[in-house]
Amino acid sequence: MATGACGIDCSMCRLNLLGECSTCGSGKSIEGAKKRVAQERKLRAPCPILACAIDNNVEFWPRDCDDFQAGLIEIRLDRAHVKAQN
Repeated sequence: MATGACGIDCSMCRLNLLGECSTCGSGKSIEGAKKRVAQERKLRAPCPILACAIDNNVEFWPRDCDDFQAGLIEIRLDRAHVKAQN
């Protein structure tokens, strides 16, 4: 199973296990780029973590982003946002 740009192994993510979110891959992957386009088309905005990873050319936000600090960015994903990604 893939690891998302958020750093979570998708097979361990509850949202993926519940079928509410598909894998997106890293910020440098073709899958990540495709997922961002799909999110922008369906939701009019991408996941902020995926977008940050792609924009800053890093694979995994928590590992590779120089600006990452625990609690620095608060991400809110409501059910409508996550379901629309599938």
